[in-house]
Amino acid sequence: MGVARCEEGLLSSFSLKQKLKCIRLLTHLIQADDIIRQDPNLNHEYLPIAGLAEFTSAAQKLILGPESPAIKEGRVRLASLFLPLKSPYTN
Repeated sequence: MGVARCEEGLLSSFSLKQKLKCIRLLTHLIQADDIIRQDPNLNHEYLPIAGLAEFTSAAQKLILGPESPAIKEGRVRLASLFLPLKSPYTN
């Protein structure tokens, strides 16, 4: 049995079974990290703040449509900066 604090600061207990599950997950993550580090064709760099250009472009076309005037006029990037201001999930 183990004890840890959750985000609210309350104590939460977890069993040995849950601990072992976490250890197995960490073991797999470490193995995956080793594979990435050893492959010369892969890198361990973070994406730029704007994200992966190919992904964001495809997401814009999926959400707004490939013929969207906002995409063609370059207004999508600017609008995305204001989305968090109206999100119900922001503090």
